[in-house]
Amino acid sequence: MRAEDRSWGVKLLMVIVLAAVAWLGGGAVRAGLLFLGNDADFASDVGAMSAVALFLLLVLGYWLYDYVPWSQGEPRSGRTR
Repeated sequence: MRAEDRSWGVKLLMVIVLAAVAWLGGGAVRAGLLFLGNDADFASDVGAMSAVALFLLLVLGYWLYDYVPWSQGEPRSGRTR
């Protein structure tokens, strides 16, 4: 399915899934820091910052994969082979 053929509902659902993955990643960083013996405030702050950074990287990757031309000037999602 080409990127421009997706409805706004599918795009919104994809952003929600990416946010959930980032939240889980941030929680894993927080749990790891707590396991290593760091302060709870420090672990929470770093976990939240890593969740935000991961979300932004995932959204950027999603956009790059769908909208940046791959080769011969056409989007990757439009390739037929």
